Amino acid sequence: MDEILGTVRIDEKRSLHLGTLSPHSLSALEVEHLGFDGYFLFETDDSQLSKGIKVLGKAPDLDAAFRLLDIWQTSMARLAA
Repeated sequence: MDEILGTVRIDEKRSLHLGTLSPHSLSALEVEHLGFDGYFLFETDDSQLSKGIKVLGKAPDLDAAFRLLDIWQTSMARLAA
């Protein structure tokens, strides 16, 4: 993981992140078809059975990543209200 733009804790074992992932990590996750550039939405799971990272989606550039963060923060603010 190179640069994390945002993180939210889902539960005591899982977190959701938006950030870059190294080419090595992307290859190990077998998601090379997504390309190595851009910002990835991914879940980390520290539970004993599922330890690891699951890529859920991709923002192709920094502008799209910031837009996704804006949507994410707006949604979280509504849930908190």
